[in-house]
Amino acid sequence: MLRALVLYAVVFIGESQKTDVQWIDDLERDVLDNYSYNVSPYSHAKNSTSKQGEMRISLIYARLTTVDEQALEHSNILGLQMHLRNLPRSPLRPISANGVVEMQKYMDVTFACNFDTFRFPFDVQYCMYCLTLPFYTTEELVLNTTIDEDVFVQDTSEWALALTGLSSNSFHEEADFFYFNVTMTRRPAFWVTLVILPTFLLVTVVLLGLFCGSVHEPIENVRSMSAPHQVSLGLATMMSMTVNVGILNESLAKSQTLPIIGWFVLWEIVLITIAVISVLFIDQTKRRLLRTASAPPPSPGDGLIENRKGLSAKSINKHCSTAHFLLFIFFLMLHAASLAILLGQS
Repeated sequence: MLRALVLYAVVFIGESQKTDVQWIDDLERDVLDNYSYNVSPYSHAKNSTSKQGEMRISLIYARLTTVDEQALEHSNILGLQMHLRNLPRSPLRPISANGVVEMQKYMDVTFACNFDTFRFPFDVQYCMYCLTLPFYTTEELVLNTTIDEDVFVQDTSEWALALTGLSSNSFHEEADFFYFNVTMTRRPAFWVTLVILPTFLLVTVVLLGLFCGSVHEPIENVRSMSAPHQVSLGLATMMSMTVNVGILNESLAKSQTLPIIGWFVLWEIVLITIAVISVLFIDQTKRRLLRTASAPPPSPGDGLIENRKGLSAKSINKHCSTAHFLLFIFFLMLHAASLAILLGQS
């Protein structure tokens, strides 16, 4: 019937050679925009007593596209199956004889979420999808939402998405707000294999270089001994650890609490710093003792004193080796404990 009316209007205007199509716009607005569901045969049915419109929304598709932790947002593509009955002031036309409109709608939306990154990269984020119809009051519209049994959920390589339920709340003279509760679980494989384990192995090798290097120095070279190469190794390692700090800085939002992986990297830097200081202390102590042992003899009998000096230098090197080994075991245990605490959060 609508097509007949529009065709009649076009023919009528064409015959009269009118250039103004305002009449067609008025006709379309009267037929479509000003349509009242009361003229539907369904509105006069005996079982149609409710004056409220009804909308049932079922979530049939959810795809997580991006997660912006810096902006505390996550973007999704949602698919909704909508069932509308007697919806007042609705632009959706035509309405069938039973007063029901069935449609599917897909939308790209971005939601805010308060990310808690303390357990990063083993964190789980609890967010939600919010739906409402702000142009309708609770007196005009009854809004019901469900999650379809066969809902298709698609996540990303880093995040696992799960729909966990529904919740709602109402405001005075406003339509209900409905929330689809979602859980986003981070997949930590990238961070474990490319950040955590390389950091652990790097620090382990550095501890080996610091404490298991050669500590035996000839007594004749004691006055020309330079700073040990272990110190340079430790300083280079601390500089390389700042690369991990830069990666975390670009990936995480600035928050009041430092994530556990940040504490792990910070502890590794502190561990290397203390280890370097320990090596310097042992080295300086050894030099002092070797200089004392290599001092000129105060009285005759050089042969006996030289023999005592050789035994003294050997004893000093032996004690230094023992100190290095014990410190290596101590720092290695602290190093392994930090990794165990970090992985224990998974």
